[in-house]
Amino acid sequence: MTTLLRQTHTGLFSRGPDDWTDDPLRAVDFRFSDRAVHYARAWSLRNVELAFVFDNENEVVAMPLEHALSRYWRDVGNDEAR
Repeated sequence: MTTLLRQTHTGLFSRGPDDWTDDPLRAVDFRFSDRAVHYARAWSLRNVELAFVFDNENEVVAMPLEHALSRYWRDVGNDEAR
């Protein structure tokens, strides 16, 4: 599985902060959703979503970044409280 960032309004995948492609194979594979979330926040990317491409499948499954952000920061907050 690859973990990507995709623009919601164009469907293009991130190759870098200001570089986008329509080919998910040429996009940055963040490997983990928290890395993608951190990257999107660090570069202030707007209108992006997490996109997952599973091995041997042409289908892309997407999740709104806001959902991932709230889940990620909730988990980080729980870890810090321990």
